[in-house]
Amino acid sequence: MKNILILGASGSLAKVVIPVLLQNHEMKLALFVRHSHKLISLANERVATIQGDVLGLVNTAGVSPSQASAPRIFEVDLYGNALLFDTFSGIMQKVVRLYSLVRNLHTVNR
Repeated sequence: MKNILILGASGSLAKVVIPVLLQNHEMKLALFVRHSHKLISLANERVATIQGDVLGLVNTAGVSPSQASAPRIFEVDLYGNALLFDTFSGIMQKVVRLYSLVRNLHTVNR
């Protein structure tokens, strides 16, 4: 079973993505929403809903030498964090560019 966390799960993009992901019976979804009443109705044992605000990101994934081999520790502790940070920085760069475009358009249309 593959676990997927979806932030902003009541948004318009999520409303399209969630049903597609649920077509794969190997996926289990955790839907994080600010307002649960806006979430589409999903009666499915593979879906959990979490209500709250995302104020930061803390990654606590890791394994110790007593839990795994050296290659597995490297994969989870170092490579996993590198992937997380690389993905997050790429997303943030896109958000900053989009914000700049929207802000410039708003300024021009005043």
